[in-house]
Amino acid sequence: MDYLNIIKQAQDELYYSLKDFNHYKIVYFYPKDNTPGCTVEAVDFSSFKKEFEKLRTIVIGVSKDSIKSHQSFCTKKELDHLSGEVIPTMM
Repeated sequence: MDYLNIIKQAQDELYYSLKDFNHYKIVYFYPKDNTPGCTVEAVDFSSFKKEFEKLRTIVIGVSKDSIKSHQSFCTKKELDHLSGEVIPTMM
């Protein structure tokens, strides 16, 4: 299977594949939005947004939660997701 061709929906409700991003990629998987460990991980990644941008790197968090859950999670935790192609959260 060519993982670059897998298309998933992000919290902005658009669909993406890894080929859509002309950057280095960090993909991390987490079990559920709003859990303590997952929240710390997402907040930490977001806090390094400028450093990742300098390295032309995006961070993509993936879980089985719904798009609505991802949107709520990003808003509640003030995560800097999908701003300048950084950290889309996909399901």
